[in-house]
Amino acid sequence: MGLFRAVDSGYQLNPSSRYLHFLLALSFGALIEVGAAAPGALEAGFKAPPAESRPETWFHLIGGNVSRTGLTKDLEAVAGAGFQGIQLFHGSGRAWPDVSPQIQTLSADWDSLIGHVADETRRLGLFFTMQNCPGWAMSGGPWITPDRSMRHLITSRQDVTGGTRVELSLAQPEPSTEPWRDYRDVAVLAFPTPEGDDGTWLKPVTFHTNRPQFPWADLLAGQPDGTFRLAPAPESEPTWLELDFGREVTLRSIELPPIEVLTARRNFAPSARI
Repeated sequence: MGLFRAVDSGYQLNPSSRYLHFLLALSFGALIEVGAAAPGALEAGFKAPPAESRPETWFHLIGGNVSRTGLTKDLEAVAGAGFQGIQLFHGSGRAWPDVSPQIQTLSADWDSLIGHVADETRRLGLFFTMQNCPGWAMSGGPWITPDRSMRHLITSRQDVTGGTRVELSLAQPEPSTEPWRDYRDVAVLAFPTPEGDDGTWLKPVTFHTNRPQFPWADLLAGQPDGTFRLAPAPESEPTWLELDFGREVTLRSIELPPIEVLTARRNFAPSARI
């Protein structure tokens, strides 16, 4: 420190440093006393967190069903619940019954409502954060043309007999008549067919289940109407399905959707098992 001066192998205080040394000692003692009380302060902070430690909340603004009055009531409820701010998500919406006017995303009226949200959050002492632009899981908007959009890689398969020259037209994956589709060829891959893989569904000869009332046969055959919903089963009686292929088969992979998809995204249960 600048207040210390080296003298031989030790040091001595400047005359003006004696008072500072005394103050430092008092400060250190005060810190020890505060530290001893810290656990109580920490507990009190958990019971009544300061504003800067409180969480923000997701705030959906969906086109068609928004109004200044409704936004004010929502934000007042957010503030009253103890949140420190909002993360605003805006997206387009369908036509809502008995709602007038139908204010749509990115319109002039919509921009006015965004300004109202900003004014109300300032009045209520809330932080206001918002996404960069509309989109459920990406950056998007009417200014993004198909050639500049995020891409989705899709594939089609065609089996041929090798050993000779082959000329053929490959099928377009997931054909669509939607005019905005922007198909572009990426690659053609040719490889030996894995043993036992003929490109068709692996269909069981028979099956057994404790839920025979459902159309399992249609589901396993890939029929378009072979879909159904299973109610959550009690832990003591889980739903089971046993497949019999009539011969030994090799399963290279089994693909299942995430738990939140299987539960229709209404509830995420960490204890759920497949």
